[in-house]
Amino acid sequence: MRSIGLILTSTTLLALGGALSSCASDGSLFGGDDMTMSDDAEFGAVESRAYSTIQRPDGTTVGRAVLSWDGEQIQTVAQLNDMPPGTYAVHIHETGRCDPPGYQSAGGHWNPTNEGHGFEDPEDGWHKGDLRNVTVAADGTGSSTTMTSGAAWTGSPGALFDADGSAVVVHQNADDYRTDPAGDAGSRVACGVVQQG
Repeated sequence: MRSIGLILTSTTLLALGGALSSCASDGSLFGGDDMTMSDDAEFGAVESRAYSTIQRPDGTTVGRAVLSWDGEQIQTVAQLNDMPPGTYAVHIHETGRCDPPGYQSAGGHWNPTNEGHGFEDPEDGWHKGDLRNVTVAADGTGSSTTMTSGAAWTGSPGALFDADGSAVVVHQNADDYRTDPAGDAGSRVACGVVQQG
């Protein structure tokens, strides 16, 4: 069994003031009965936190991500606001640059362990930047929480905060959790550089 992996918890809402609400586990990864959360999914005391303000090419803010580090895992809470209803892929990308309009400057998914994309094939692993989709409701808001293990926050070439940083990118479609390299998620529609704070 692999020691590295990504464990997902149920959707939570991020308050406008930036506070994180606590979330309860639904005990599964995307509804798979045989893929239950393990005891090591518990998130410890936060050692560091980072933020990403997600904007469209015109500069309109449409979301925020809060990334927290407990010394072993990264918890990413991604919230979208003022978006049309639907399901959107959200990923951590390998470079901390968001040059509009297409955000190609953010590079590919953050993938320091050179895994395949998506959660559909656990034996193949997944990118450290693979995050759970965000489903936006009729009121224009939605959020998701993803737990990532087996990655570094700082101090190594493949860390979240390496020499060129990282970014959170929103795509126009949902991630199918299997298609390389980006889950058939379509164009990049919004982006935010991840900043420690």
